[in-house]
Amino acid sequence: MKIKKVNCLIDFFSEEIPASMQLFLENELNLLFEKVLNKVLLSYEKIEILSSPRHHCVLIHNIDSVQKDQSLDIKGPRTDAPKLAIEGFLKSNKTTLKKLTVNKTNKGEFYFHKKFVKGKTFSQLVTDIIQEVCNSISWPKSQRWGYSDLKWGRPLRNIMVLIDKSCVNGKIKINDHDFIKFKNYTFGHRSLDKTVKVNSVNDFINTMKNSYVFVNRLQRKKAIEMQISKISKKLNLNYYRDDSLLNEVTGLVEFPNVLVGKIDKQYMKLPFEILSIVMKVHQKYFLLIDNSKKMAPYFLVVSNLKPSNQTDKNVVKGNERVLRARLSDALFFWEYDCKNDFSSYLDKLKTMIFYEGLGDLYDRSLRLSKINEKIGSLFNINDNEKLNKLGLYSKLDLSSNLVGEFPELQGTMLKYLAKLKGFSKDMQFAFEDQYKPVGLNKNMPRNKLGSILSVSNNIDTLSCFFSIGLIPTGSRDPFALRRSGNSLINILWHETNTLSLNQLINSLDKQLSKDVKLVNEIKFFLIDRLYNFLIEEGFRSDKLSAIISKDNIGQKTFLEIKSELKALDKILNTKSGINFISNFKRIYNITKKSEKLPNSLKIKKELFEFKEEMQLYNFLTKLSKSNKISSELSNNNIQLDHFNEFNSLIEKFFDNVLVNDKKNQIKNNRIKLLESIKLNFEMICKFQLLKI
Repeated sequence: MKIKKVNCLIDFFSEEIPASMQLFLENELNLLFEKVLNKVLLSYEKIEILSSPRHHCVLIHNIDSVQKDQSLDIKGPRTDAPKLAIEGFLKSNKTTLKKLTVNKTNKGEFYFHKKFVKGKTFSQLVTDIIQEVCNSISWPKSQRWGYSDLKWGRPLRNIMVLIDKSCVNGKIKINDHDFIKFKNYTFGHRSLDKTVKVNSVNDFINTMKNSYVFVNRLQRKKAIEMQISKISKKLNLNYYRDDSLLNEVTGLVEFPNVLVGKIDKQYMKLPFEILSIVMKVHQKYFLLIDNSKKMAPYFLVVSNLKPSNQTDKNVVKGNERVLRARLSDALFFWEYDCKNDFSSYLDKLKTMIFYEGLGDLYDRSLRLSKINEKIGSLFNINDNEKLNKLGLYSKLDLSSNLVGEFPELQGTMLKYLAKLKGFSKDMQFAFEDQYKPVGLNKNMPRNKLGSILSVSNNIDTLSCFFSIGLIPTGSRDPFALRRSGNSLINILWHETNTLSLNQLINSLDKQLSKDVKLVNEIKFFLIDRLYNFLIEEGFRSDKLSAIISKDNIGQKTFLEIKSELKALDKILNTKSGINFISNFKRIYNITKKSEKLPNSLKIKKELFEFKEEMQLYNFLTKLSKSNKISSELSNNNIQLDHFNEFNSLIEKFFDNVLVNDKKNQIKNNRIKLLESIKLNFEMICKFQLLKI
């Protein structure tokens, strides 16, 4: 019999959930409903998630109206089990011994009870499904309110459940005694302050739109873009596209109404970045630019009120007033800060604490200067005077009034101060880019000076916080030290340099770099960051484990690590390379199973009985002279010759020589030969970890 299909709508209505959390909740609802519906054996066509600041809705299309009937084989006790256990099984399943069947398994004969389970209707199951989903959401931040034990992003006020055209009566538990009952209505736009009845699932989106709520995020985003485009064309200007701001604003409004306001002429002399930060970060305004890419004296604000001439005028007027006050502060601070010289900024840094127990920002600037000088040559920059100034002046803008008021301008403000004082373009860019990249972001500094300063910033941050015991543990990382580690690895991987982790740590203050425990903590932390970074870059975990070990990775430059990974690819893409790894693993397994021999035991040529032993020994002598895959295997021909020779020798050795000789002395001599070859190859790479 064909099962009837239905559509279902579940509308969670709450206080405004932050824009940054809405996408998270969309994904959680999608994954959890998918998981629970599969668990209760209900098939469906698709799950669609709709969201706005106050509504998160789940639309389940063409879901089974009833579960499929099930025939279950419930396993009971063994046939020779105590009588009490068998009786307990019969009682719990409400059956008799005659109705049980006996089946043979690997563990003996067991009783089985065949049980027929009649499928429940979807309307009977939906309440439990919603309860399970609500209890399973892993909120990054959540609230409990009033007497509720249920966690939600913001207080949950109403739940409406529709199956086709019928409302479902039900409730979810929010504590031991209280529930949220399902209603046959939801709520429209806040300004309407009235309930909305939905006649059917198919009418929901249009009904909500008529109540001034776009529940579809993409429709809301498209409406904003269309209105921005229309206004831009009318003013003969271009919209300065900012996707992150667009996504945020989309999550702030339910019924977007884009309005245009004017910027007073006196504020247009402020730099573009200052104007944009003030408008974007603090006011959520969109910018307009002219055909020459200069900022136009207009801004776009997205109102959350239905269009009305008088209301729109009031909204624009209010936003112009707020922006005027913001820009007035920015202009005052800008003009004041531009008059000060660098010495006054440096003096002020001496009064600003970096962190308790870590000195002030002036001390940090001096440390950065020293690190710059030590690592500059490894980035092919040898101008120590420039490197010193780069570190010394790198935090000047943190003592400026403008950055104090608008912290997002750090780096950018320093670029303009440096420009006023006649610093070169490369220094200006370096000052601005010192905080790039952010974690694994690909937005890199524009020049080597910027990369050097970024590396110095991050290694100093890590060493300082590690030195006072503030090391990330578990999911806790209040000072974003993992992000600093990721930024550091990101730069060293993508920027041409000859820096190794050991050299990086040696660039620190002598007192810190001599603390063995601290050095190892930083090194192992960065090795872990490097491993995770390369996994994100698409490298296989077995290759990384083979190359990156705590024993030798510290002394390898990042160029060498790149070269080694490239060489491994060559090995794994050739027949001789695959054969080599198989042969190496055979050696590794033999030596691993054998009794550990003392280090003092030497290979004795006089104990060789076969020519294959001598040939393998000669190969070992040649192998011990080179221990870097990056140099030894960079040439394809050398690589193939090297592995072909080893494969030929080791295969002949295993064909003609018995390792486990009856005479202990000869046996140990052969194992020592194989062990020495293994150790020499392991200096190159841990080949036993590679999967073939």
